[in-house]
Amino acid sequence: MIVDAAQRQVRFQEEIWKLLAKKTRWGPTEILRAEVEVIGASLGLTEEEACSEFLALRGLLWDVRSAYLFDSTIPSAKGEDPPRNWFAFTDAYLL
Repeated sequence: MIVDAAQRQVRFQEEIWKLLAKKTRWGPTEILRAEVEVIGASLGLTEEEACSEFLALRGLLWDVRSAYLFDSTIPSAKGEDPPRNWFAFTDAYLL
């Protein structure tokens, strides 16, 4: 089955929504970059594409409790370049 870019984007959003809905049931939660990348890989996205897509959904599908995104971010220990320069967001919630 071939999935075009628009279908892949919609499916990615749906899968991220499911993940956040499950994890944020009791309040803000930690979202790991690895979780985002696994969802992306299942849809044929590279790690960078998955992270870019996820970050683009901030303010539309999810956000963090703190005023500044950096305050809610655990930086990557490996020092990857954006968009993969984060390990996790610590207080993410579903909009």
